[in-house]
Amino acid sequence: MIERIQTVYLFLIAVLMVTYCFLPIWEKSDKKTNEKVILTAISLDYSKPSENKKTSSTTIYLVILAGVAAVNALYSIFLYKNRLLQIKFVLTNTFVICSVLAMSVFANMQGEKLFSPNEAGTYGIAFYLLPVAILFNFLARKAIKSDEDLVRSADRLR
Repeated sequence: MIERIQTVYLFLIAVLMVTYCFLPIWEKSDKKTNEKVILTAISLDYSKPSENKKTSSTTIYLVILAGVAAVNALYSIFLYKNRLLQIKFVLTNTFVICSVLAMSVFANMQGEKLFSPNEAGTYGIAFYLLPVAILFNFLARKAIKSDEDLVRSADRLR
């Protein structure tokens, strides 16, 4: 059962969540003052070269949640013999990934307040990996449910 399509989806979720940890999530810069804010899964960095000011606050909770989602997805792959438990793990993973998305937006709002609150920053590629991971999670759940329905229909015929 490891060769099923849900295994591919779950593996891709793990890859996306690990990739999320290493790419920038959001950034904002001002051309006039050279101020810059960069949000990654590890930290929120603010630099103002005109005053030689650099501050950094930790966002390690994003790495922890992304790691939990990646491990959960990988562990779910090996629960193929117990599909109902596998579905529960996949649903839990949806909650964890949505939590990562919510916490990313929260950290983004903290970065918006650092300078020029009227100007918007730009989201990086890591931010867009999260909805893709949620989509793959939905597809994995759908495929697991399809397998469970197939097994139950076969049991009825006996």
